[in-house]
Amino acid sequence: MNVLLSAYACMPNSGSEPGNGWNWAEHLAGRGIHVTVLTRGEGRDEIEAYRRDHPNANLDFGYVTVPTKLFKPGTGMHYALWQMFAVGVARSLNRQRRFDLVHHVTYTSIHVPTQLWRLGVPTVFGPVGGVRLRRPACWGTSERAGGRRRAAQC
Repeated sequence: MNVLLSAYACMPNSGSEPGNGWNWAEHLAGRGIHVTVLTRGEGRDEIEAYRRDHPNANLDFGYVTVPTKLFKPGTGMHYALWQMFAVGVARSLNRQRRFDLVHHVTYTSIHVPTQLWRLGVPTVFGPVGGVRLRRPACWGTSERAGGRRRAAQC
């Protein structure tokens, strides 16, 4: 199987989002799946240094660099721009490697979904965060006539 793993945040020996992206890549590759990780260009030097010391034939990387210094890497606007540029890089990689699956793992918020579905390859989005849950007292409320006020309070 040939997987394109979309991990905006991906860094070896890291925690939080960068560690999450890295761990997805390592674990999938460890299961014999060929993984190409699409990530930020800003981490390239550290990733490539790690790869020299820890080679893995099932793990490749593609880098997306946002061609502007207006937005700091890791911010919402930088991520949104990265998503747009990632589609072009992913299309080029797909022509070379023919992915069976795209899996987007970082950042994963319901508010800013991946754009990699545009490749026409089956796409998995998640795990996903950012979902707002209602308190149990609000279950069953609706915004229909008569319930608007209570729904607005939930």
